[in-house]
Amino acid sequence: MVIFNFSKITSTFDRKAGSVHFVHVDVRTQNKSLFSVFVEVLIFGSIYFLAAKFGLSFSPVGGVATAIWPPTGIALAAVFIYGYHLLVAIAVGAFAINLLATGSLLAAFGISIGNTLETFTAVYFLRRVGFDHRMIRYRDVISLVGIAALGSTLISALIGVLTSWSLGIISSHDMVSAFLTWWGGDALADLVISPLLLMAWRPKEKFKFNFHKLMEESLVYIVIIVLSILLQMELTGFEFYFRPQILYPVLLWAAFRLPQRGIHTAILLISFIMSWGTALDRGPFSGTESHVEDFFILQIYLATIAITFLFVGALITQWRKAENDLHRALADRDDFLAIVSHDLKNPISTILLNAQLLKLTLDKNEFPRNLRRQVEIFMRAGNQMKNLVENLLDAAKVESGTFFLELRLVNAKSIIDECFEMFRQQAAEKGIKLISQIENIDYQVYCDHYRTMQVLSNLVDNALKFTPSGGTICVYVKEVDRIAHFCIEDSGPGIPEDELPHIFDRYWQGKRVGKSSVGLGLAIAKGIIDAHGGRIWVSNREVDQGARFYFTLPLAEDSYDVISSAATRDLDFF
Repeated sequence: MVIFNFSKITSTFDRKAGSVHFVHVDVRTQNKSLFSVFVEVLIFGSIYFLAAKFGLSFSPVGGVATAIWPPTGIALAAVFIYGYHLLVAIAVGAFAINLLATGSLLAAFGISIGNTLETFTAVYFLRRVGFDHRMIRYRDVISLVGIAALGSTLISALIGVLTSWSLGIISSHDMVSAFLTWWGGDALADLVISPLLLMAWRPKEKFKFNFHKLMEESLVYIVIIVLSILLQMELTGFEFYFRPQILYPVLLWAAFRLPQRGIHTAILLISFIMSWGTALDRGPFSGTESHVEDFFILQIYLATIAITFLFVGALITQWRKAENDLHRALADRDDFLAIVSHDLKNPISTILLNAQLLKLTLDKNEFPRNLRRQVEIFMRAGNQMKNLVENLLDAAKVESGTFFLELRLVNAKSIIDECFEMFRQQAAEKGIKLISQIENIDYQVYCDHYRTMQVLSNLVDNALKFTPSGGTICVYVKEVDRIAHFCIEDSGPGIPEDELPHIFDRYWQGKRVGKSSVGLGLAIAKGIIDAHGGRIWVSNREVDQGARFYFTLPLAEDSYDVISSAATRDLDFF
């Protein structure tokens, strides 16, 4: 058996500046038997011939130039995917159809050479520039438009028109119109037909049946067909409404909702229906002095929407890919944080436990005070590390939407009392008064006790950091429209106005001297309150008189749907 190896022909490497860039390899054309090559050439040659027969029905000029030439798009996709051996099928198919159309052996031979060189040139240079047949990058769209649609098609048009003119098939008067028609027909096929075939070739992807997606895709095609047909019918009294622009919203619908092949299937349907109508002297592109001019205007319209939505498709594909990459990156980050947090919390807990045991031992015995102080510093550092790990993990949960709450009824006063108990000694050391004012001591809020305490303690802790000695920190609770509003007010310097919009951003830190943090506490607090269905915000008191942090929680009898209406108003507690 004779074996053909096309791999050397169909793979190209570009070596520049010491780097190697992989361009393309046709795995399907490697190590093929003579019989399989013959079968492929025979099948594709027949497809090429039938497509050419169909193309010649669209108002040919001189029997050879037509406004849409499907074989060009089919040939580009087939040779790019399966290999250069299909150029034989193009040459034979083009020779046969042109011999049938012109009756001249020389004309058929010359035109077939142009068609074959056109496809070879397009495929060769597309591979040289690293063209990706999925067309998910702008450079791929630019390559297809520039190299294939506008560049290589000039070869076929020039050779075909010159051959036909030299043999008297077309007159000198028709040369320009024949060239424009020929060039436009081939270019249109590269823009409309080849993208669909190239994108449809996904041998490694498994087909996933989705009934709803299939129904939506079918509906798009039905709407496209109906509107395109109505455009050809020239309904009296509705000319103003039925214009080609009516198709744009449907095409945008297809671009955003369907896979890339969906939008190009829609454009292909529009192209054939519009061409059919124009050939019958119907539709919005007919009515000029000649069919050639009608089809030239149609070619411009179809090329415009094809190029536009090639770029739109690439943009949407890149956006979807970026979104998927972001989700994967966030998932990987969350997994990493979970692993690191787990691995760090165990040794930190061990350090803190042993530090506490050591401190107890030191307290029971007579040891130098500075030694006990060093142990206390050791414990504070360990607690800071523990809090940092927990904050990182909480921030990741908030962002990924995996922040879960254990909701139950909690007395609002008990939360404040518990929080004040945590900071009473620290406040006393700084000479700061802690004051609470609750409108009704029986308020029951529906919340996660631990997470609400986390929010309140974070706000009170921040207030202690920025309140000078002798100042006050007040926590108020007031009911408005059955929503509990908490307010934490301090007598510190307040927050600069330019910092207020960023105060709840992750990893953001203010510029106040001597106060540093990771910048996660307020972001986590906002995530917790948002998870409760509430709202958190901040405002300043008078100049240099402190800041006020507010957050809302639902009272026991209320449901979440009333929170947003009441919590969007700033409050005056005084």
